Amino acid sequence: MGDNTGRSLGLFPFLLGAQFSIWINDRESVLAKDAKLELTIHFADKTSAKATLDVKGIAVADKTGGIVSAEYKGLQRRDIPGLRRMRRAPRSRGRGDEFLLTEVTLKEQGTIVGFRLRNTAGPAGTWDTAMERGNDLLLVLPPNSSEMLNDQDGAVNTPIDGERTFHLLAAENDALSNPDAQTTLYVFLDGNRTIQKQIARAGASAASSDGPKLKTVEFRGKGAYDFVSDADKPGANLNPDSFIAISLNATGTLSGIKVVGTWDAADGKKASATWDSIPSNSNPALVVTRADGKPVNRLDGSLSEQIGGDDDLLIWFDTGAPITKSYSFTVTLLFSDGKALEGNTSGSM
Repeated sequence: MGDNTGRSLGLFPFLLGAQFSIWINDRESVLAKDAKLELTIHFADKTSAKATLDVKGIAVADKTGGIVSAEYKGLQRRDIPGLRRMRRAPRSRGRGDEFLLTEVTLKEQGTIVGFRLRNTAGPAGTWDTAMERGNDLLLVLPPNSSEMLNDQDGAVNTPIDGERTFHLLAAENDALSNPDAQTTLYVFLDGNRTIQKQIARAGASAASSDGPKLKTVEFRGKGAYDFVSDADKPGANLNPDSFIAISLNATGTLSGIKVVGTWDAADGKKASATWDSIPSNSNPALVVTRADGKPVNRLDGSLSEQIGGDDDLLIWFDTGAPITKSYSFTVTLLFSDGKALEGNTSGSM
C-alpha cells in the first residue's frame, strides 16, 4: 500500500454490526519496532469508538548483506554432465567445455530465484537463468563442482543463509570477454528483491602504463607435445612440435597469432613456412598453451583468449624435421581491438 496520510474514507452504512480490514503503511521506517496503535472509528451521529492494537515490528534487513564481490575470471574449462538434460544448452563459438567464469559471493537470507549478467557498455550482451527471455543461458554452479544448480529450463531456486559463493558460466561470444565491456550482475531474490553490482575484471589495471609489450620471444626447438601437423586445423601427427616461448604485458582479447619462419634445413637448403590460428586457410595451424600444456584455441584452431597484464604463452607448430642450424622466426599477435604486437627470435641450435 502507498502512504495514505491525510486521506479520509467515505460513509459506510451498516446495520447492527460490520467487519472491516484496515491496511496501514508497512515500511520499515514506520514500524521498525513493536508498537501500540490506537484505532478510532467515527460515526455519522458524531459519536466514536476506540480500540488499542498491539502490532509487531517489521524486522529491518541486515544492511551489511548483498553482493560481497563479483569478479570476471576469464575462460575456464568445465565438464558439466548435466548439460545433456537442459532444454537448451548455452550457445558457444568455442569448445563445448569452455565457459567464461564470473565468481560471485553473496551474503543474504532467503531464496535466489535468478541471476543475470548484462553489458552496460561495450558490445551488447545479456546472459541469464530465464531461458524464455531468449538471452544466452547462464549456468550456476558451486565452486569446484560440476553439478549445476539450474533446473532443466535454466531456472534456479536456491536457498541462501549467510555468505555463499557461486560460479556463473556463460558461453563465449566475444561480448562478455571484450576488454571494453562493462558488465552488471543482477541477483533476483524471493519477495521481489533485486540486488546488483558492476563486476570487476581480474587484471584490468595490471597492464603496463607504457602500453602493451611483447617482452621476450624465444625459440626452444622440439618440445614434449604434439598438437598440430601441416594441416590448417589442430591435430596430432605423432611428430613432436617445435615451440616458441613468449612473455607479454597487455590487456585485451588475443584473437590471432601468426608465426613466419626461415631456417637452414638439414640438406643445406633454406626452408620457410607460415603458421597461424586462422582456420580453413592454406597455412598450417598453430596451438597456444600456457605452462600447464592445455590448449587455449577453439576446436577449429581460432583464438579468443583473455590477457590481463603480464602473461607467458607457448606457441606450438610443426616444423617437420628438427631444426639443427640457424633460424629466424617473427611472431605477430593480434588483439580484438585491432592492436598488434610483433617480436623476433633468431639464432642457431
